[in-house]
Amino acid sequence: MGVLDKPLRGVANKVIRKLGTPVTLIQVRSGAYNTTSGGGTPTKANAEAWGTYSEYRTKELGDHIMLGDRQLTIAASALTWVPTAEDRVKDGDITYRIVNVLSPQATDQAAVHILQLRGGP
Repeated sequence: MGVLDKPLRGVANKVIRKLGTPVTLIQVRSGAYNTTSGGGTPTKANAEAWGTYSEYRTKELGDHIMLGDRQLTIAASALTWVPTAEDRVKDGDITYRIVNVLSPQATDQAAVHILQLRGGP
């Protein structure tokens, strides 16, 4: 862990908890392969976290960012895993699909995860 990692992760967590909203991240992982059915049963685990939403600007829309996509920034220290595109975010009655995850790093650990969300209302 670099010199900046612990302070940045702590500050990110405090700011997001103060300014953000509670959300549930749903970790979805492929289950054990079943040779009879030819597939696996996914396993799910929930984690409560706080996040701040932001909208994409019109000039950012293109092949990867679609109209209606949102960004959710969560503190990396709030989770025990790094979210992937298989995971989901639930905010009240709305469930979003994670399209992309950015985890900017100061040294060797991310302070935040920036999730590109699709779906919802």
